[in-house]
Amino acid sequence: MILSQYSWREFGREAEFVVANYLRLKGWRILFSPCSRGAADLIASKGSINWCIQVKASTRAARITSQELNNLKELSSRLNASPVLASLQPYHVNDSNNTLDPADRRIVRDSSGEMLGVSLGQYMLFLYSVDTWKPIEP
Repeated sequence: MILSQYSWREFGREAEFVVANYLRLKGWRILFSPCSRGAADLIASKGSINWCIQVKASTRAARITSQELNNLKELSSRLNASPVLASLQPYHVNDSNNTLDPADRRIVRDSSGEMLGVSLGQYMLFLYSVDTWKPIEP
């Protein structure tokens, strides 16, 4: 029996589950878009905060088209949510200027204390507000 190669599409769908599971651990309620279709892959809510999340998985910086951004912003506006880009990338925290947050050892901060992302073993999760393009904390 020949095993098929692991596809980027499969990796992308699994990345959605990784992001969803991490956010669930942080107390968020998650809804998935059926079959990864639609402007947002995930809808997340925690208290009065709502996020429409587009998840990208890549070995490089996340790539999102202007049409995807417009669709995400439009959906977010309709749902009274903030548009969020989640990027899951292979990453190793080995920069001596970066530190792990003592309150949550998965959050990586730079030397000024700004959040860079979330360390998930061999991967790093980056969450960005599409409105400001600044990292956001879950």
